[in-house]
Amino acid sequence: MKIAVLGVKKIPTEQGDTERHCQELYAKIAARGHQVDLFAQPKYSQETKSLVSYYKSIRIIALPSLPERRLFFFLSTALNTVWATFGNYDIIHIYGVKSAFIVWFAKLFSVSKIVVSCQQLDHQKHKRKKPINQLLLWFEKVAVKNADELIVDSKTLAKYFEQNYDLVSSHIPNAPVSYKAIKNKISYVSTFGLDKKQYILYLGKLEPSQRLDLLIRAFIEVESFGWQLVIAGNIGDDAEYAVTLLKLAKQHDKIIFINEVRGSCLAEILQCAGLLVYPSPETNLKLSSVILEAMESGIPVLASDIPVHRELIGSDRGLLFAPDRLESLSSKLKYALVNPILLRAVSRRSQTYIAIHHNWDRVVYKNLFLYLKSGVRT
Repeated sequence: MKIAVLGVKKIPTEQGDTERHCQELYAKIAARGHQVDLFAQPKYSQETKSLVSYYKSIRIIALPSLPERRLFFFLSTALNTVWATFGNYDIIHIYGVKSAFIVWFAKLFSVSKIVVSCQQLDHQKHKRKKPINQLLLWFEKVAVKNADELIVDSKTLAKYFEQNYDLVSSHIPNAPVSYKAIKNKISYVSTFGLDKKQYILYLGKLEPSQRLDLLIRAFIEVESFGWQLVIAGNIGDDAEYAVTLLKLAKQHDKIIFINEVRGSCLAEILQCAGLLVYPSPETNLKLSSVILEAMESGIPVLASDIPVHRELIGSDRGLLFAPDRLESLSSKLKYALVNPILLRAVSRRSQTYIAIHHNWDRVVYKNLFLYLKSGVRT
């Protein structure tokens, strides 16, 4: 098969859920003898001046685009889509409904099978920007109308498309993209004075939607029993919120902030954590790659009780607390810290679950089966 992949910033990379997913998935698909052309965005592919490069048998195409900053995404995405339309591909796979705003062009002028992957509801991300949300919702409708197949990574998303569009999507759960920690004489966690399995970890951006203020307050309320709280991530769009978090953290000397970590450092700080906490109450139906990676690494997870977290953690693969409820988070946090045997049992069950239901062999097989089952459109 000849496959075009769109909606990806760049590969290889150590950041971006979609980018890391495609980096892993299409290297395995290309290794099975299929031709994979991944259309990257030139803004993020400045390491090479060549329009074409290769990564593990994946051909990476970075077409030039006009340097208009505000319209860059749309210009680049449109150009990639037009190019793929006339590239005689069996499959055109677009990641993200935002990148599918011009998918109608490919549907109209090519015989390629059009596949769109949706991993979250983009139109629910910008609560204070109604015009942007309306535009993103329109993109979603365009993708649903023109895609031959729609892939979702959670049952919750599948239910959303069935209820709102009467559409039966293809559920293909993601697999965790794990990094290998590099053993150095001086470990990364030790540079922050952290003890292995004695700290609570949050990985992600410092933004209001993540409710890190709730996590910090809960940690301050609970007797830490020698544990520390590590908040790792960059400041989001709201700098004032980050300042608020720092002021809250001053009340406790066991709260540590570090910048975003990647690669082997990310692997080490995750694998040495005693508990991962994901307090976000957001319901944009995104399945957290951080939680997947933690579960694969045997790190117990405490998360807000929202549909996608219930789907992944269930009743016995982690702990859930009532969203936006300080007393619930405090209670579950204390329960976790004083029950190490429970945490070990939870981590074992979660590792087994990920190995069975979220492994790369299943992801590759299901994607290839979807590509092949209907053949090329006529």
